[in-house]
Amino acid sequence: MRLDPLRAASLIAPLCSASALFHERLKTRRDLVAGQAGHPAALARTDVLIQVPNRRRLMDVLKMSANSPNVPYPVALVDVDHFKRVNDEYGHAAGDVALARIASVLMTSIRTSDVVGRWGGEEFILVLPATSLSRARELLERVRDRVAAEAVEYDDAGIHVTISIGAADARGGITYQDAMRIADERVYLAKRRGRNLVVTSDVEPG
Repeated sequence: MRLDPLRAASLIAPLCSASALFHERLKTRRDLVAGQAGHPAALARTDVLIQVPNRRRLMDVLKMSANSPNVPYPVALVDVDHFKRVNDEYGHAAGDVALARIASVLMTSIRTSDVVGRWGGEEFILVLPATSLSRARELLERVRDRVAAEAVEYDDAGIHVTISIGAADARGGITYQDAMRIADERVYLAKRRGRNLVVTSDVEPG
């Protein structure tokens, strides 16, 4: 039986998109390794403090994801709760250790196809391609639980930190810029609701 060309294209497109995202993820990993080795081009896309992709690299990933319309990619914004208090009480070095610890939790919790990086200050971004927002929420809840459960060790102090997470789906006509804006709004919802929460909807919980 001969397959209609349009039907064949619709079947192949998601596979090509997923492959492109996978290769982008591999490039991100290579950049991190190269950054650790001191290569200038990779360093430009790596947060030197905590050795994760920086805002510039995240923008590359978001633009690549936007070029794959057949692959959904929830975007999550992670904000450290009361980070200024950590800096004020324990010093900026302790704040840096806390950020590195949270980055480690994020990096060891995501899938091979996912990308995490530092957006700026105490904010991180996760791009979670080829998954639904409900499945992404399950992963984000595990991340939130791990951060809250594991104290950050600094000198002789055990510093407890939590994170608030807002997430949105970038598909169905929603651009990554729209998804980022919605995720940011949902972080503020999480803050207003008491912090240490994951918010993936604007609807108040019942």
